[in-house]
Amino acid sequence: MIFRRTPSTLLLSLVLGLTSTLIARAGTEPSEPASSDHSPSATKSSDTTTVHQRPDAGKQTEIVEAPKAEKPAEVAEANATNSEPPADDPRREIIGLQRLGVSLTDRGDWDAGEIAFRQILTSLRANKKDVENALLGLARVYRRQGSLTKAAAVYERYLKDYPNAAAVPDALLELGRTQRALGADQLALTHFYNVINSTLKLTSENSE
Repeated sequence: MIFRRTPSTLLLSLVLGLTSTLIARAGTEPSEPASSDHSPSATKSSDTTTVHQRPDAGKQTEIVEAPKAEKPAEVAEANATNSEPPADDPRREIIGLQRLGVSLTDRGDWDAGEIAFRQILTSLRANKKDVENALLGLARVYRRQGSLTKAAAVYERYLKDYPNAAAVPDALLELGRTQRALGADQLALTHFYNVINSTLKLTSENSE
């Protein structure tokens, strides 16, 4: 029998690994003092690489990159930016700002990317989905910039305003990573457990 690894199971595996690491660290190391901002290099995750010992190869080891699940937040951004709106579409400006914000963030132009997403948040033409995607985009800007306190605040606003959105597990995961980088291990652990619960909830709703 062949079992397929879905994005949900990959996300659960990643969260369980992060949770185990935090529990182990909480028992052996004191928490570091939290700081408001970290450099981008400090937020880079190293959770996707594992080392396996081959039983038949002596001391030879094999480094295997764990498969990366497609993030709901990134899917939401892609869906919002891939379709070309008609020339007379009143939301053409919003879609253009969304694309611009993603592009600027990928290029590392944090200030301009923030402006693009904030224009969506204050636009009267933006609908609920536009605001949802803009919040995720803005949080991503802050996280990649290293402004972790701001990133955490935006993720918390997103979770408060969109508690049943498909990207909730991903937002919880990113919030947990952000809190961990800030040194708030207990808060991070709580968010990681919430990822598991929200993923199971979404999986159950989709199977009905």
